Amino acid sequence: MWGDGGVEAIWILNSGRKIGYQAKYFLSIDDSQWKQMDKSVRQALKVHPELQEYVFALSKDLTPTRGTKGKSQREKWDEHVIKWKSWAKRESIEIDFKLWSETDLRDILLRIENAALVKYWFGKVVLNDAWFQNQVDVAKSTLDDRFNPDDHVEVTIEALFDTLTRGPRITKQLINAFNELKKQKSQMLSSHQ
Repeated sequence: MWGDGGVEAIWILNSGRKIGYQAKYFLSIDDSQWKQMDKSVRQALKVHPELQEYVFALSKDLTPTRGTKGKSQREKWDEHVIKWKSWAKRESIEIDFKLWSETDLRDILLRIENAALVKYWFGKVVLNDAWFQNQVDVAKSTLDDRFNPDDHVEVTIEALFDTLTRGPRITKQLINAFNELKKQKSQMLSSHQ
């Protein structure tokens, strides 16, 4: 019935720790998908009771907790983890559950050390920091002594590129904006007490 034993792969670390990986390609995450995940966990606990960590790799980001009517996918994930841990505990299994969402998977694949994997599996060049740095280095060497950083003129498109690449300027702006919001919220709450 379950040829994969509830996992796609098992990784054994040098420490002896065993991690099970289960990939699910879902276009949406509803009751049917949660049931599939439940079945995978049940099977993994049955077939691989030595697992100490179980990672679900999902092709989708979970909807965040929003504080409105109905449960978000993140809240449902947290509830399922509690349920899965209780199943494991009944079998005297101590196991942690982790989620690799679409965003996590992108971040993992875009790491410099994983560029060859992306090229091998997807036939694509990875547009990560190393690729962009190489392009800049090639352009600089082509320009030779015609390039002088002191002659640089800022243009509006730079802000867009900084935003797209999660650069230092936009990161600093966002942190400052969130800190200001927290400060205003705190002031507002203290004035209403």
